[in-house]
Parts: sequence; structure tokens; C-alpha cells
Amino acid sequence: MSRVLNAKDFLIRIRKIKSDYETLFRGRIDKLRAKYAENPTGQKILPLIDMSLEAHLREYFVNAFLEALNWRLNKKPEEDLPELIPEALIRSSSGGTVKYLDYLGLDADLISPLFIVETKRLIYDLPIQKAMEQKRLIYDVPLKEAMEQKELFPALIARGLEGDNLGGYWNKWLATLRDYVTSAKERSGKVPRRVVITNTNWLVIFIDPADSFLTEGSKNPENILVYEDWESIEANYTDLYRYLEHQLVLNEKAIITIGELLFHIDPGHIASAMHGLRLLYIEVPGHYAISPVIKIVPLVILRSSFGSFLLIEQTIEKEIPHEYEKIVCHLENIELLSKNLLKDINTRLGIIIPLMSLSVHYHDEDIFPGLPGIREIQYMGDFHATKFIVLTGESPHYILKEPKLPDCPYHSWANCRSDDCASNPGPIENRSTEPRSFFKSGENYHCAHAAVLSAKASQIYPENRNRCGSRSGKDFDAFCEIYQFEQYLCCKACAFEEVCSEAEAFILPCN
Repeated sequence: MSRVLNAKDFLIRIRKIKSDYETLFRGRIDKLRAKYAENPTGQKILPLIDMSLEAHLREYFVNAFLEALNWRLNKKPEEDLPELIPEALIRSSSGGTVKYLDYLGLDADLISPLFIVETKRLIYDLPIQKAMEQKRLIYDVPLKEAMEQKELFPALIARGLEGDNLGGYWNKWLATLRDYVTSAKERSGKVPRRVVITNTNWLVIFIDPADSFLTEGSKNPENILVYEDWESIEANYTDLYRYLEHQLVLNEKAIITIGELLFHIDPGHIASAMHGLRLLYIEVPGHYAISPVIKIVPLVILRSSFGSFLLIEQTIEKEIPHEYEKIVCHLENIELLSKNLLKDINTRLGIIIPLMSLSVHYHDEDIFPGLPGIREIQYMGDFHATKFIVLTGESPHYILKEPKLPDCPYHSWANCRSDDCASNPGPIENRSTEPRSFFKSGENYHCAHAAVLSAKASQIYPENRNRCGSRSGKDFDAFCEIYQFEQYLCCKACAFEEVCSEAEAFILPCN
């Protein structure tokens, strides 16, 4: 299913979901219920079957609803889709028991919880009677008016979070959600950004779970949004999109095309630009070995004067060729595409944007953490592939078209062995995924020097951070910026050499 691009797309999609739900699936479920859950007199004799049928119907609806918000249960290698796990296991921080979250949305690293969804049976309702009661008692209004004025729901649920009795199962549900949120925080160190509870007819969003569920939270009703029926859900589709759409929950800008550019940034606010790549690394099985395939899409990264970034892509994908004689042609092609993309951006904005080097970007301590030089955006284990955003600064590619030392003897493993500095266990004679080496021994882009390889693999950690300089990696990651997809690239043929060579701890033998 294609990605939903805006709130109107979301509205169109959920209307179709509701229509299919009502016209196709509800009738089928009702027939099954009549056949299997009732006896000839109409008295229900198998309530568990009835519950199961309602669960299937609910799950169909919720799955489709979440897909309309770009949260996907199924993934395709060509799509940047989030990780959404149904029936996710989590160990309770209070009782130590294992519980199941109906849906848990995680970031690309499968570390930080973003989104919790809890679903309830269709027969369960909002605490309507108590809400109306409160309204009538507090404000002395007629029953009909109390039913029409439902702004009390957030305040009512907030009081339930404080311990007031809401009746029915609501206090139990809120306690369960509190346990989910506190357990997720204890396990990951982070609080989920959104929590939702719904029965598909009504929907409640906790837009600040820390405030609602943590002990120190204020339980502010303004952080609780309640949509009491489908009409309310549809009428407030922009709020649902704003608070629940995957990219907006993740709080990251999507990669856009030139046509969208002026909708996202004022030309007067652009400070500089950098080249970059969207990179897909795939491990492709063969008859005798697994070989790497690297596909890239050129990007231009615009930096605003406020420190934010915008990523614009050239919607053309290119694969790095396995034929060595075609590498230079590939690099020239990417250079042309990247320069044309920047030219088109300048034309569209009516300005000339200066290019920023990687070195300048890496030295900006305020901005760099928000946009590191290398960022994994998705791991697709089912497809043996990983996606990255790679900044390349003034260079259009992470591989330089002309290596700075084309005649270096250490491109060859045999020469390294002669100088007693060859890498173990032996020469890389094929494009390899283990170790990750796209280039082979003897090619100008390959390095076989053992000291260089050990330096690249060396861990960065708090005690040596100053000597390693600014790095994209976290503590105990490899020093080499591109280590996840390339470990043997000659540093003098790598765009990141300009920042790596500044590190006190990193010294190249060819220097």
C-alpha cells in the first residue's frame, strides 16, 4: 500500500476503511456470529466465539487505520516503513510479569518506543454515563445538553489517572497503560511519544504520555484528546494525522522532491547546502557466495539559518557497478545528477546556495548531533538490507572520483604482505559482505593495510571521544563512519577522510 502523503490522503483512506468495514466485513461477521455463537432460540451459548469474531473484526479495522497513518505491519524493501509490532512482549516494571501490548511502534534501531496502541472490544464504551452524571451534578444541566457537551471527557479521564473511580473497566485500563509506559521507559530509557486506546468507534490519544502516566506528571486534561464516535474521528482527521502519523511522531522531516520545496522552507532562511545520498545496502545470495549490492539516490541537504535541515532527493536510483572499469563512469554520473539537482534547487528558490564541507558540519557542536554524517534509517532483516542517509559535504559521493593516492602500494594485499602489514586472514578477491568490502585487493579504492583496518574497527567510547573527534557513532561503535556498509575502502578515496584525518587517534601510514 502506498504511503499517505498528507491529511487529506488520510481522510480519503479512513473513509474507505470505514466503508469496507461496514459493507463487506460487518455483514460477514454478523453471519458467522449468528451461525456459531447463537442457538436456534437466539440465546448466545458460545460467548468466547463471539469475542473472537469481534476481535478479528476490530483487528482488521485497526490494522488498516494504522496503515493510513503510515504505521505498517508489513514491510517492503523499497519503502521507508516504520517498525510496528503487534502483540509485543514487555516485562512489567511493577509486577515483573510479561504482558502483551496490542501494538508497539519503535524507531528504526528497534530501541526507542514511539507509539503504544491498546484496543478494546466493540461492546465497551467511553465512561459516558459518569461523564454525563458529572456534567449534570456540577453544572446542573439537562441530560440532553450533558450528552451534547462532551468536552468533559479529557477532564474525566485525567481524574481517573489521579485515582477517581470511572466505573467499568476504565481504571483497570488506565493502570495497564501506566504500566506499559513506565515499563517501556525502564527498559529503553525513553517514554513513548503517543499512547492510544480505542474500540474503533471511539478513540483516545494521550499526546504527552509522560505527563499522563508517570508519577511526576500533572495529568493535564489538555494532553488528552477524546473522539467519542466516528463522526468526531472524521471531523478531526487533521488532529489525528498531526498527532499519530508516523513521520510526525518520529519528529523527522520526510525526504522531499523539488516540487515540494517551497512548501517547506522560505528561500531567505537557507544558510547552506551539502550533498548526500540515500543508500541501500543489500546482501544478495548467489550460488557460491553472498555479494553486496549498493543502490544510491542523490540528495541535497539544505540547512536553514535556524539550524534545521531539509532533505531533497533526485528521484533516480543508481547501483554501484561490480565491473571495476565502470566505477569512474558511475561516479561521474552521480556527480552530474547531484550538481543538476543543486542547480534545479537554486533555480527554484532564486538564490545561489553555498556548499558546506563535511569538516565544517562535523565541527558544529550544536547542529551535528541532529544530523550526523551517517544515519541508519531502517534495517530490513527479512530482505538482508539496510538503509542509510549519508552526508558527503562538497563531494557528490562517499567514494571520491579520483583517489588522493592512486599509486599507493597498500591497495594490494600482496604488497602489504611484503611489508609485513597485510590484513588477516588473506586477500579479498571478490566483492564481499563478510567482511564488508565492495572493492577487491589491487583496486585503487581498496586498502589492505592491517593497521588502517584495526584503526577503523577501534571502538569509540567516553574516555577516547576527544581523541576521536566528532563521530556519528554511539559509544562502542567503530571509529570508521561508513563501517556498517564498507570496511576496506581506501581512506584517501573516501569523502569522510577530511574529518577522520583530523582525529588525534587516527593516523594513516600513507601520511
